[in-house]
Amino acid sequence: MDAGKVPLQGVGPSGVGPGGSSGASTSWTNFASTALEASRVVKASSGTLRDVYVYQASGSLLYLQLFNAAALPANGTVPSFTPIPVPTGSMAFIDFGTDGIILSTGIVAALSTTAATLTVAGAVGFFSGRFA
Repeated sequence: MDAGKVPLQGVGPSGVGPGGSSGASTSWTNFASTALEASRVVKASSGTLRDVYVYQASGSLLYLQLFNAAALPANGTVPSFTPIPVPTGSMAFIDFGTDGIILSTGIVAALSTTAATLTVAGAVGFFSGRFA
């Protein structure tokens, strides 16, 4: 695995790790785009991400990237997790299980035209999921 990338299960870089031991007691908040967008600040402070879904409506392959950040990082930033390819006109999702995963700074999801670093796509995505 590339340095700086976090597996979907287990502990990652500083400030990123599995949630608590009993997700059943977590009160999840739903989020969803109301229009197509390029990225979504799910939470601008420390939080736990349960899952994230994205539908992309562009004409080319894009990558769902997640960041431990309070705002959308600059283009060229390496994502906190391994990017998920999202083919044209399809949906992708990441499920972190019943406990979710803690991000110490914030939770940001974005669609990128490149896998290795962030290159923000246009407003072509519909994001949804749950966080605490």
